[in-house]
Amino acid sequence: MQIGISMEHCVNHPDHAAVEHCEVCGRALCGLCLWYGEDGRRLCEIHAQELRAAGEEVLPPETYAEAIEPRLLKQPAAGNAASVPYQGNSQDVTAFLAAVISLTTLFSCMGGVYCLPIVAAALGLAAFANASKAVDPQRTRTLAGVSLGIGGLMLLFILAYVGFFVGVMAFSFALATSSAPPPRPLVP
Repeated sequence: MQIGISMEHCVNHPDHAAVEHCEVCGRALCGLCLWYGEDGRRLCEIHAQELRAAGEEVLPPETYAEAIEPRLLKQPAAGNAASVPYQGNSQDVTAFLAAVISLTTLFSCMGGVYCLPIVAAALGLAAFANASKAVDPQRTRTLAGVSLGIGGLMLLFILAYVGFFVGVMAFSFALATSSAPPPRPLVP
């Protein structure tokens, strides 16, 4: 005797297996359709919107996207994925911008861009501080670290150059105003 296991399918996505049922109406739902009430109830979209309209917090399926089986997630169109060069939120973009500025500073050989290391270091510090809010925190920390390292190094070079220049000028001024006897004319 063979026992068959019947698998329910999502009411909205017949090609997806159901993972839960709406606790209000009993509809079978896949991970892409499963909403959660603030009290943990599993809901279909219709009942989730009713709770939201009543003022309760409702979490959409995207909140738990990591738990949804990858084959169920909607894949971007082939042409769309290639047109997006960098994805992230404001924290990712801040770290990226900071790294670009610091690398630009490094490769410009200081050609009139003396303020860029300060900007790069400040943006890198801000990005590093907010990396936990980024879409990809590790990438954000890495880019922010690159920015802080290069920006800080270039800032030290600028300060050393300015310090050397000021030191040479101070030494020259001290020699010129010292109490040494005036030089004798070369012609008698």
